[in-house]
Formats: sequence, structure tokens, C-alpha cells
Amino acid sequence: MTGQSFLPWNKMLSAAAICLLVLITTGCAGRTYSDSSLRADYHYSMVQLRLDETAPNIDYCDEHGTITFDGAGSATGTGTRKCSITGLATETGTFTYSVDPDGSFLITESGASESTHGQIVHGDKILLIDGSTRPPDILIMHGIAVKK
Repeated sequence: MTGQSFLPWNKMLSAAAICLLVLITTGCAGRTYSDSSLRADYHYSMVQLRLDETAPNIDYCDEHGTITFDGAGSATGTGTRKCSITGLATETGTFTYSVDPDGSFLITESGASESTHGQIVHGDKILLIDGSTRPPDILIMHGIAVKK
């Protein structure tokens, strides 16, 4: 080729504008979420690094279980946590949650003062859980939940 682009710029810009318009009008450019977006059972798995009560020891924990969201801001869950120091524990809990329009959410266990942050992805089929709002004794926390 002698200095000419494969497509002239005006055609490339027109094609990009058409693609953007198609994405916007078909709803592929974004989705609005709410509490009702979480109305299902999810299997979850999480990993945590925690400061043990006898600090400076670090307790490595992995946890798995099921959580059920009601679509109205409440959830129930059962999970088994296995930690390197504190051992094995099975817990059942009740939670409240709130979902922002961008799909980010906070979930709080009844009686707890801290919430856990998450993000709805792939429609409502996958939830990413992170420790960005974790209490100070949890050094790292990451997890995933998959819709049943």
C-alpha cells in the first residue's frame, strides 16, 4: 500500500458510530441493577488471610457454601470455613444487602458492623466478592459465587 489506510477515516468513524448506536439501543452497553437482580441461590467459595487473635500469626482460611438472595434485600447462607489455625467451622447466617445500579453491592451479616463488597457480572450468573470493605483483622479476602 502506498500510504493509504485500508479504510478511509470517515468510513471507519461511521462504522464505529453505527456500532456504538447498535450497542446503546440493544442494551449491550450497560445494564441497570437493583436488589431484585439478586433473587436466586448461589454456590460460593472464598479465600481469606486473617490476623489470628494471637497476632502476629496469620490464619489462612478457605470457605465454601450456599447463599440465597430473596430479591428484596435479605439473604440466608450456610458455609463451612477451614482455617490453618482456628480449624473447621460450619455457620448459618442471615444478611441484608443493597445493590447499586452499576451492579456493585454490599452485604452485611446480621449483627455485624462491616459490610462485604461484591460485583454482579455476566448478567446475574456470577458474583465477585472482594475485601475492599473488610474489617481490619482480614488482610485479604476474595471470592466468587455462581448461580445454581
